Amino acid sequence: MSPRQKMINLMYLVFIAMLAMNMSKQVLSAFGFMNKKITETNSKNVTKIDATYTSLKVKSVEQPEKFLSKNKQAQEIKKTSDEVYAYIESMKTELTNEVEDKSNYESMDGTDKGDSYFFAGDKNSKKDGNIRDHAVLEQLVVLTNLESINAMLIHQQLNQHDRL
Repeated sequence: MSPRQKMINLMYLVFIAMLAMNMSKQVLSAFGFMNKKITETNSKNVTKIDATYTSLKVKSVEQPEKFLSKNKQAQEIKKTSDEVYAYIESMKTELTNEVEDKSNYESMDGTDKGDSYFFAGDKNSKKDGNIRDHAVLEQLVVLTNLESINAMLIHQQLNQHDRL
């Protein structure tokens, strides 16, 4: 088994262990606080990012030899980013559609919605095999980013409790 596959297997074990843990209310509140701050930051940056894309588009028309290929790359990145964002938002919506007060993160403790969304019995969701075998590009990007962050935290010698 390759080192990468070993790392992937370890990540799945950590992920399953996290799901099995009974998270405290403070951890859920911290995730809620992080979600709120990330949402606020995203809202503030949308205008700046759109202005940057518009500026690059104008430059690609004015100086195509210099900026046309960069604009095409930027548009591809934007498309992928928008797809990842939409995928994450759709998961959040589906996982919280039955929650009355979406700002009360502590009330979301103990629900089986997440368990049934990602797992069916002893298997990943309703599909057989590795979850990566059924993932689309956006899902693989999210999983890879999570793995990279975890590897960085391991390299910084943070213990498992602090990484969670």
